[in-house]
Amino acid sequence: MTRKTLLALIVLSASVASAQDLLLDRPRAVDYLGESGGALLGGSLVGGAAVAALGWAGYALTIHDGSDFQGEDGAWLGFMVGAGLGYPSGCGLGATIAGGVLHVDGNSGAAYGGAFLGMGVGALGFFVPDKPGYGLLGMAALTPAGAAIGYCIGATRGTGEPSFGSRFYPPALALSARPSLDHQPHTVVDCRLVTMRF
Repeated sequence: MTRKTLLALIVLSASVASAQDLLLDRPRAVDYLGESGGALLGGSLVGGAAVAALGWAGYALTIHDGSDFQGEDGAWLGFMVGAGLGYPSGCGLGATIAGGVLHVDGNSGAAYGGAFLGMGVGALGFFVPDKPGYGLLGMAALTPAGAAIGYCIGATRGTGEPSFGSRFYPPALALSARPSLDHQPHTVVDCRLVTMRF
């Protein structure tokens, strides 16, 4: 097998994979990035509001109840419940909203499920000896990632108005044979890393 034939097969397989993605109208890398950003923003906003509201409610409900569990303990419990429920719920909401803006018809239920699953997997970092920060970092990072991945399960791109994300195309390879001045065919490989349409 000659080098040209091998190169042609590699380019052909890469082009077929790219064409299948375009024909199936699947979400692109920029869609995943936008949904992850939306999930992180939504999780921060909703989670922050839930932490503040439930922390204050926990403090107010336990400040004068006469038990050993008072004030600050109730506030900490409210903080933890607010973070555990608000952050993944906000991540699922943010991924769903961002997906709608990017015209991706995704799975909203899987976005919420992926967010809670990501938080659970990230919590496994607490089992790393002498490194409790790994659990917090894992939960903070894997929750929006799980929401974005869950939203894109079975997702297709819609036919709405063009958005900023729809102007970018994935990397592409093309192989062509062009004659030169001496009428000898030359193989030309066109490799595009980023294509942006204006």
